[in-house]
Amino acid sequence: SDAPSIHYLTPYVAMTHAEYFRDKGLNVVIILDDLSTHAQSYREISLLSQRFPGRDSYPGDIFYAHASLLERAGNFHHPEKGSVSITCLPVATTVEGDLAGYISTNLMGMTDGHILFDADIYNKGSRPAINIPLSVTRVGRQTQNDLLRKITLEVLSVLSQYEKIQNISHLGSEISDDSKRILEKGKAFQIMLHQEHLIIPREIQIVFFGIVWLNMYDLSTQEAYKKILDLFLSLYEKEAVRDELVRITMIESLPQFLIQMKQNKLIQTICKQKTS
Repeated sequence: SDAPSIHYLTPYVAMTHAEYFRDKGLNVVIILDDLSTHAQSYREISLLSQRFPGRDSYPGDIFYAHASLLERAGNFHHPEKGSVSITCLPVATTVEGDLAGYISTNLMGMTDGHILFDADIYNKGSRPAINIPLSVTRVGRQTQNDLLRKITLEVLSVLSQYEKIQNISHLGSEISDDSKRILEKGKAFQIMLHQEHLIIPREIQIVFFGIVWLNMYDLSTQEAYKKILDLFLSLYEKEAVRDELVRITMIESLPQFLIQMKQNKLIQTICKQKTS
C-alpha cells in the first residue's frame, strides 16, 4: 500500500542504520525482504520518468543498484572493537520456484551463495523448507574442517539419491537392497534436518550423522529421533560427556571418525539403552 518511492528508499535506509550500528562497534545482520519488490518499485518509477527500459522493462542500472547496495556489507576494522561486520541477506521472490528470473539471477551473481525455499517441500511439512540440491554455498565449506566437509558431501549425495529413488518407488517399481538402504538413510536425514526451534550442539549433529550412517539406531520416525535427541541433550550438560563428544568430532578423517563411533562405549550404551 506504500508508494513506490518508499519501497525504493527502504533498503538504503536500512543499510544506513546497519552502518550506524557497525560504527558503534557492533556486528549487524540485515535482511532485505525483498529485493524483487524493490526492483518492481524502481521499475515503476523509471517508467514514469520515461527512462529507457532494459530487460523485462527494468531500468538498465538495476544490477548496479543492487550490487552497490550489497557491497556496503562485509567485514570492517573498528578502531576500538577490532573486526566488525555487516551480514546482508537479500531475499528475492521466485515464480513457481524458477531460479532463472532476472532479479534472482542478478542476486545470485552478487552473493556468496543462495538458499532456495521450496513451496512443495513446505507443503510436505518439512521445516525449514529448503531445496537442498538447488541451494548453493561458495564459501561455506571454507569454514569447515575436513570431517564436516566430507559429511556434508555424503549427506547431499544421499538426499539427492533419496529424492530420485522416492520418485521411482512411487511408480511401483521394485528397488534393490542398496536403494532401500538409501531410502532409510535419506528418511533419517530428513527427520534430523526438520527443525523445531531447537539449537542442537554441533557435536551432537555430527554424532547423529555417524549413528545414521552406521545404522546404530532406528531414526525412521520423529518420535524415535526426539527420544534419543532428548537423551543426548541432557547428557551433553555433563562436562565429561561433552568433552568425549568433542574429542570424537575433532577427528579429521571420516573413516577414522566412523571407527571411533563404532568403538565408543558411551554412544553404544546410549543407543542400546533406547532400543532395549
